[in-house]
Amino acid sequence: MISRTMETWSGWPTWAKWTSGISLAVVVSAASNAAGERDFVAGFINEIVAIVLHYGIWAGGIALGIWAGMRIGKRTRPWIGWVVGIGIGLFGAALVSGAAQDMPGVGWRMKFMADSSCYTDWDGRANPTVCD
Repeated sequence: MISRTMETWSGWPTWAKWTSGISLAVVVSAASNAAGERDFVAGFINEIVAIVLHYGIWAGGIALGIWAGMRIGKRTRPWIGWVVGIGIGLFGAALVSGAAQDMPGVGWRMKFMADSSCYTDWDGRANPTVCD
């Protein structure tokens, strides 16, 4: 059964393979993060929304920056396009990310994903994540 599934999957177009792989990673991550919550279904849905927003906002900001930079770079000098594109991408992503972090149920999850004070503390038995 697994070999037949893999044969079918390998026949898919490249975009479908990438989409299915990323979707599977999002679902597994959301399920593992929501496993310890009181209401698993609500936590699972909130985790999926938070993961998609967290990574989607930054991917959208990069795409917006590339698009704007290319448009401006064609009309002016290329280095001006680079500067404007990077600025628009970072500003847009930071602005939308800040607004998304105010969403109830999802906001604290996005703040946790964006927090850089967490690290892995190896104690010889497991890899617990510790946040300051």
